Amino acid sequence: MSVQQTEGSFDRIFCIEVTSSLTTRPEAILHQLPGIGIAQDLHLETRDLYFIQGKLPPQDIQRLAALICDPVTDHYHWHNLKDRVAPIKGELVVEVALRPGVTDNAATQLRRAAKQAGIAGLKAVATGQSYRFEGHLAEAELHRIARSLLVNDTIQRYTLGVIEPEFVQRDQNGTGVPATPEPPEIIQIAGLDSNGLMAVSRERRLALDETEMRAVQAYFDRQGRAPTDAELETLAQTWSEHCVHKTFKARIRMSGEGEIDGLLRTTIMAATRQIDAPWVLSAFVDNAGVIAFDEENDLSFKVETHNHPSAIEPFGGANTGVGG
Repeated sequence: MSVQQTEGSFDRIFCIEVTSSLTTRPEAILHQLPGIGIAQDLHLETRDLYFIQGKLPPQDIQRLAALICDPVTDHYHWHNLKDRVAPIKGELVVEVALRPGVTDNAATQLRRAAKQAGIAGLKAVATGQSYRFEGHLAEAELHRIARSLLVNDTIQRYTLGVIEPEFVQRDQNGTGVPATPEPPEIIQIAGLDSNGLMAVSRERRLALDETEMRAVQAYFDRQGRAPTDAELETLAQTWSEHCVHKTFKARIRMSGEGEIDGLLRTTIMAATRQIDAPWVLSAFVDNAGVIAFDEENDLSFKVETHNHPSAIEPFGGANTGVGG
């Protein structure tokens, strides 16, 4: 375990780099290289990156490192973000981080653990990965490796060289400067015909049909303005299959079989009401049921997790229960 210390206590951005002696990531990545047309003999070292911002003395940074490192298998070093230098000529480095707005579970857990440990100076955390190759690769080949094997482009970004955390920009002294938010994007839908509306739905992955897009258009026509991107995303999420259960609630007509007035109503809800268990105090009324626990206490709880971006990234997003 190695530590690089910085004197004093500053509101700065630091990076903790963690290397594990037990990881199999390098072997797994190298094994896949022939499949993308790269036959060179390479060596690869992987590191996990933890970017932290705050007024943190060296001892608190070491305590944070202890929270994320296995003392038997891992070693780490840390430094000011401004001291992370670009690779020298011949070094082949790809670094990966999450895109803006994507849920960073590891960062969330580190902030929570830091709070429980009494580390009060921590303001922000972001994570990433560093891949350091040794061998002979053209820049185009390094990009191919990154895009094919190292990055999920939907939720991640990468650089050839050192990467910076998304939540801050650096000034000349290396202190944290909040990133300037971009203005909201305005989506012009007024006057669009059916083809135009459906093109907006497809291009923005809203998964809204023509009737739904017409309803959105009519609403903003009455408002006398165009929707923002966030407003369209919110409507698409609210009206999504996952949230509103359009298939479960829909009327289903079957040839020769009559009509089913919604699978949810005629199966799960109907069976629950028919059984009418006395300890079920509320069901299908709100987002969680209520059951009797004992003579004095009732229970209402719900287990469901989502990460952002839910609509476009299934694992860690719309898939529930994977750690939100």
